[in-house]
Parts: sequence; C-alpha cells; structure tokens
Amino acid sequence: MAEILKKWQEVAEKFAEETDVRLGDRIVFSWGNFKEQIRSLKNRLGFSGETLDFLGYSIDLNSGKVVDHLINYTLDENPFISYLAYYAESFETVLEEDGWVKFRHLPGGISHENAFKIQVEEWILNRFLEYDEDILRDEEIAKKALILIGAKREKFGDFSFSLNTLPRVTLAVVYNRAVEEFEPNVSVFFKESAQYYQPTDLLAHHGVLPMVAFERARKAILGLKESDLPQFISKYVKFK
Repeated sequence: MAEILKKWQEVAEKFAEETDVRLGDRIVFSWGNFKEQIRSLKNRLGFSGETLDFLGYSIDLNSGKVVDHLINYTLDENPFISYLAYYAESFETVLEEDGWVKFRHLPGGISHENAFKIQVEEWILNRFLEYDEDILRDEEIAKKALILIGAKREKFGDFSFSLNTLPRVTLAVVYNRAVEEFEPNVSVFFKESAQYYQPTDLLAHHGVLPMVAFERARKAILGLKESDLPQFISKYVKFK
C-alpha cells in the first residue's frame, strides 16, 4: 500500500507543478489544464474509438464536451476531468486474483471509512428505500436498466449489481432489505485492482456513480423504445 500511496502522491505533485500551484493549493481540474492527459487515453486502458464512453456518457476528445446519451443531454461542464487525468497516469497493473474489498481496505481508506459510510452507502440506501418496491416489483425494468449501462446483476443480498465506472475500475452495490431485527443496509465493494487506477480519495467519489447511473438508466428506459435498446447498447456500452 505504501508504494501505491507514494505513486499517487507523486502524480498529485506533478499535476500541481504543471498547473503552477503549490501542492497545498487546490488543483484546478479543467479541460484546458488536463486535455493532453485525457487525450492520451484514446485506445488505452480499455477505451476504444474516437470518444471516451462510460456510464452512458461520451466525452469528445477534441472539445472535452460531455454528452449524456441516456437522456440525450450535453453537460455544461465536464465533471470527470480529475478521474480521467489520474486514470491516464495509472499503474496499468493486472492482478492475478482480483477480489472484492471494502473501502476501508483501500490504501488510506480506513481513515475515511465513516465518512464513506455516511456520504456514500447511506445516501445509496436512501435512494433504494425511496423506490424499493418499484425495483423489486418490476424486475424487467431493473434488468433493462443494468443492460443499458453495461452493468452485471450479482447474486449478493436482495438486489445487487456491479459496474465499471471506468474501463478498469469496477464497483459493486449490494442492497439488503430489512428483515426481523436487522435494518436495511447498503454495502459498496471495489475490485482490489481499482487502487492501481485511481487514488483512494477519488474512489470514494466513484462510490455513488453506479447508483447514479442506475437511476439515470431506469428513467431512460421509460422514454426509450424497445426497438432502440439494442442499438443504444451496441453504440455506447463499450465495456462490461
């Protein structure tokens, strides 16, 4: 873990130098500052084609513009600059055994475990509780939504799925309904290899992305014709 922490610290220092700020200052993750790093991801680290496609979004490598294909909307700002800039600097390491780990087992994660539980897992839990019956009653919509974002249904808990938030960063969301003396709960897991592609503080932000994508996809299903689904998947779901 020390090697990984050192690596990401060096990357942060490099970014600080390139953007002419002291390391204690806030690095401005703008397209202008990091477009070359992001453009270097073309046909690298699991990306392919002329755009960077993930989570139902496409990023134009010329302009940096982000289009949400689930709702056919162009975002005013690119919220993924920091993720992609660090991703471009990753280890490119492949683990022989890539198991699931909790956030606390990521480098430095134990120090922020409580914050992750409150800001990520409890937030996701509240989203599930808001439409719990809809998810479990209409299994077909949930199934189509997962397909739409390239997610995989898992067999953990009452409802679970895994999703690549970046081509080589995989998370799983596990939801358990209340039963007898046990309260409902949500757990988020990371493939152990994620630590080689993103620093832990960014992986904390990744925690909400699978649920956000799932919610966007559920809403999109309601407005997407059945005949359009295969075409959308073949065009925008680039990795699973």
